[in-house]
This record gives sequence, C-alpha cells and structure tokens, in this order.
Amino acid sequence: MMKRLMVPVFAIVALAAFTSSVQAASINQRQHQQQARIHQGLHNGSLTYREAARLQYQQVQIQRHENRVKADGVVTRHERYHLNQHQNAASRNINRQKRDGQRRY
Repeated sequence: MMKRLMVPVFAIVALAAFTSSVQAASINQRQHQQQARIHQGLHNGSLTYREAARLQYQQVQIQRHENRVKADGVVTRHERYHLNQHQNAASRNINRQKRDGQRRY
C-alpha cells in the first residue's frame, strides 16, 4: 500500500516543480522578448530615446514585481495572473509607441 501511494505523490511533486520552473521560464522569456522589441525599435528608429527609456523603466518595474513575488519561493496563480497582466500592458505599450509615428532619425 505504501509503495503504491509513494509513486503518485512523487509524480505530483515532480510535476508541480516542473510546472513552476516552466512558468518562471516563460515569464523570463517574455521579458527578454519585450526587451528585444524595445532595442529593435530603438535601432530601427521607430522608438525615440524617451519612448525607449519609458518602456525600459516599465520592464524594470515588472522585474521588481517579479522579484517581490518570488521572494517567498512560491508564485501563486493570482501572482502569476498579475505578472501576466503587467506584461500584457507593457506589450501593448511597446506596440503603441512603435507605431505612433514618432521617429528617431
């Protein structure tokens, strides 16, 4: 009986750890992609220096929020939802600023 119980418990713990690391990786991957979009916009002139600085500051704020959330070692579903919302807002801001017609020549 004990052996049968240990396998599912181990599998559940392993799955939870794997899921947590995958979600953390996706958060970080998305931040890197957004950083790349900002740098690309600055490089091709679709972002001004001021726009890029504001967008970069927003990324720093998201990173600080992520660090606070991860400080206790557990990222809850609610915290992950809020991080995702902040990243969605940052993505929309990047799109808007890149397409607003202000150019750096």
